[in-house]
Amino acid sequence: MENLFLYTLNFSKWANSIYVNYQQNNWLLDPSLPITRERLVKHRKKLWKSLENHKSENIHCDLRRFRNSCMLSIMTRDYLQLSNLEENLSSISHLAELCIQSAINHSIFIESKKYGVPKENSGEVAELFIFAMGKLGGYELNPASDVDLIFIHSDNGKTNPLVTDQEPIENSLFFSKVIRRFTNILSLNTSDGYVFKVDLRLRPNGDFGPNSISVDALEKYLFSNASNWERFAWIKSRIIYAP
Repeated sequence: MENLFLYTLNFSKWANSIYVNYQQNNWLLDPSLPITRERLVKHRKKLWKSLENHKSENIHCDLRRFRNSCMLSIMTRDYLQLSNLEENLSSISHLAELCIQSAINHSIFIESKKYGVPKENSGEVAELFIFAMGKLGGYELNPASDVDLIFIHSDNGKTNPLVTDQEPIENSLFFSKVIRRFTNILSLNTSDGYVFKVDLRLRPNGDFGPNSISVDALEKYLFSNASNWERFAWIKSRIIYAP
């Protein structure tokens, strides 16, 4: 496996810095085989099993190291012409999805401990859905791409406190806090770099709108207030997170 990385190391200082550390810790992903979603999941489970546990306290560090390990192998396959453009974009898109899922599960867990479980007006647990838009929605993500996301929750309501000293908050506020934590996990630049930059500007009303709105509110917006380009943007959308 080492020889396959040598060509990449000649062209990238980033690859050199990643390779030295990751090779010593046996964190590398073999680039000789196509990097499919299944391989990414197995790689995560083998070396970063903590990412499958929403209680992980090292998610910032572990997500970045998982991402870097996978990106180095994707880059190597590209440089050695072992993969085509479609495979490269698909591999990066699958990697982003897995990172997004780990980050959102952790964020919901942390905010639920602070504010309780969000409930719909009917009493059912309110659920959060993530739609991938743009390049991620079309499996066309490249290494420099932001991830364009829209967050929708099932219904309005309030949180149900887990302990007596907690105050309930509106679901929209709860999920906004979840999304802010989620964005920080993925986009904060640390000594290990960042995972992916998150762009929420395609949401209803853009920067002026809440980070998450209910399904009913989204429907009303699309039929009554959305511009044509906003409706067209949904053509490439797909759900990448649903409980």
